[in-house]
Amino acid sequence: MSLLDPLFRWDALEELFTDRARVQGMLDFEAALARAESRLGVIPKSAAAPIASKCRAGLIDMPSLASAAARAGNLAIPLVKQLGEMVAMDDAGAARFVHWGATSQDAIDTGFVLQLRRALEKIHAELDRLADSLARIAKKHRATPVAARTWMQQALPTTFGFIVAGWLDAVLRGQERLRQAGKSGIVLQFGGAAGTLAALDERGNDVARALGKELNLPVPEVSAASMPWVTVGAAGGGLPSRVGGAGAVTERVNATTAPMLLTAATGVAGTGMFGATAPTPSTGARLADPASSAASANRWRDVCMPAQTARGPLTLPSRGRNDRVRRAVMPRHRAQVVTGTSPRCPRLR
Repeated sequence: MSLLDPLFRWDALEELFTDRARVQGMLDFEAALARAESRLGVIPKSAAAPIASKCRAGLIDMPSLASAAARAGNLAIPLVKQLGEMVAMDDAGAARFVHWGATSQDAIDTGFVLQLRRALEKIHAELDRLADSLARIAKKHRATPVAARTWMQQALPTTFGFIVAGWLDAVLRGQERLRQAGKSGIVLQFGGAAGTLAALDERGNDVARALGKELNLPVPEVSAASMPWVTVGAAGGGLPSRVGGAGAVTERVNATTAPMLLTAATGVAGTGMFGATAPTPSTGARLADPASSAASANRWRDVCMPAQTARGPLTLPSRGRNDRVRRAVMPRHRAQVVTGTSPRCPRLR
C-alpha cells in the first residue's frame, strides 16, 4: 500500500477486492455450479459435496496460481486445474465434473459480479446512513435563517435546512442511479465455451436457471461467452453503468463539500455574517440577540433578516427518492423585515 492509498480508498471495500476475495468469488461459482448440476442430475449427486468442500480460497496455492495464470492467459484455467487436483485427492470420480459445461469467462465474470454485489450492499448501507443524517439536520434546521448565495455573494435569505435538503436530494438521486445500475448489471454470466451451453445439451437453460437460484443472481435473456464481458457490459446495464452510477454518487456527495466548507468558513459563514453563530454539528445555528451589542444592532438595522415561518412541507416532485426530503418538512418561508428603524430594509415577499 502506498502512502496516499488510505486517502482514496475505503477499508470496508478493500477486503472485498483482495486477491483472496477474487479467487473466492470464482470458487463460489464453481461450488454453486456443482450443486445446481447435481440437483438436476446432470452430474452425479455424489459429486457436489466433494467439489464444494474444496472451494475455499485458503486451500489455493496463490503463488502457483499467479505464475500459471501468466502462461494460461487468465486466472480461471489454473484455478480450475488446482481445484480438480484437490478434489481428486479425495474423490477421483467427482474431480471429472469440476467446472462441468462452463468456460473461463463464466467463472471470472460471475465471481467478479459476486464481489461487486457485496460492495454495493456496503455502499448502499453507507449512503442510507448519510441520507438519514442529512434528513435529521434538514428537519432540525428547517427554520434556521442563513444567507443564500449567488456568485459566492450573499443574496436573498433562505434556511440552512432547505440547503441541506438539496444535498439530501442529490445523494438520493445518485443512490437511485446506482441501485438501478445494480439491478440491471448484477446478473449471472453462464454461456459455456461458445456461449451456447452446447456442452450441456438440452439441459443448458435448466442449469443456468438453477445456478442463478443457487447464487441468487438473475439470469439474462441472452448470454454469449464469445462476446467479451457480455453480462457485465451488455445494453449499457453492466460494468460501465455500475461504474458510472458509482461515479455519479461520488460526484454528488463531493459536490456538497464546497458549500459545507463555505457555510462553516470563518468570516463568510452563512449565519455568522449576520451576527449569529455558524451551524455546527452539535449546536446548529443560533440567532444572536439583535440588541445584545451595538455591533449586532448595526448589522440588524442594515441587513434584512428573514422571519421564518413554517407554512407546511416543501412541494417536491412526487418521486419515491424524495420521501426523506418531504419527511424533513422543510418550510416555505417569506422574508420579512426584522423590527428595526433602518429605511434601507425593504419588505421582501
